Amino acid sequence: MARINIICEGPTEVRIVEKIIGPHLAENFRHFCYPFDLAGNPKFDRIEHYLLNWINKEPNAWFTTMIDYYGLKPNFPGFSENPNQDYLQKAFHIEKAFEERIQNKLSFAANLIPYFQMYEFEALLFSDTKILWEWLTLGTPGLKQPEVESHLNGFESPEAINQKKETSPGHRIKTMVGKNYSKPTDGKLIFEAIGLDKIRKQCFHFNDWLGKLENIEN
Repeated sequence: MARINIICEGPTEVRIVEKIIGPHLAENFRHFCYPFDLAGNPKFDRIEHYLLNWINKEPNAWFTTMIDYYGLKPNFPGFSENPNQDYLQKAFHIEKAFEERIQNKLSFAANLIPYFQMYEFEALLFSDTKILWEWLTLGTPGLKQPEVESHLNGFESPEAINQKKETSPGHRIKTMVGKNYSKPTDGKLIFEAIGLDKIRKQCFHFNDWLGKLENIEN
């Protein structure tokens, strides 16, 4: 049995940890998750402050993050040196830089598994475009399934969908349905409808992260 403390970007990630990831890890691996909500403000100094305090209070626990790569500031560890790699290399690069910065501030080695979602949470919802389309049409009946599917064109994985503001996964959904999509409510429900198995098959980085949490030794 392991305690896993998770620094979450916002309420959507907290709900997914509480309702989906947490129960999965508890039922199958006897690991128990405790999320912390950054309230949509993932500035490095805030993350560092909360994480270091938490680690020092619970040095035997495990720690991870569930934060979007999209929206990180240039002063985030590893960000400015990471402009032209593919999405998996970008993820591993920034996670390594982040871990090194945190570990260097501690007097002992923390049990830390950083995770930054490429490029943001909504990428995971493109793991099953049929389910995504079915949910989006509840508020936007005229939306056609091929339009949703077209957003995967040219990408090897939903996690590779471009991180630019105008073309990030969340903005693509907003472009299709406008205000008829709410990340905290619709995002969690669509994620749950798709299910962990499908998401893991399509999103390699997410699958790698969840696998590392599963493999924590009791």
